[in-house]
Amino acid sequence: MAKIKAKKQQIKNDPFYKPRRKILNVKYKVFLKSKYWKMVREKVLIRDKHKCPNTYKLEVHHLTYEHHTNEHLYLEDLITICADCHHTTHFPDSN
Repeated sequence: MAKIKAKKQQIKNDPFYKPRRKILNVKYKVFLKSKYWKMVREKVLIRDKHKCPNTYKLEVHHLTYEHHTNEHLYLEDLITICADCHHTTHFPDSN
């Protein structure tokens, strides 16, 4: 019982808790505008030093959606990528 209370307190102290709770069932376009995503996105951009080898227009790309809404716990599933490469990744036949 004490472990459960401690875990609940840890979750409530997590700075991502409240923003994440609000976006669990929203459309992806809304998710991308959420406070939660902006916080996670910034962490990834800082980690990757805001760099892409191809351009300066940077975005954050999901390698998988397995941990959607828990991205802050799985930053390794996200990469910094330039806008052109990001578009090509999602739409490879559009060139």
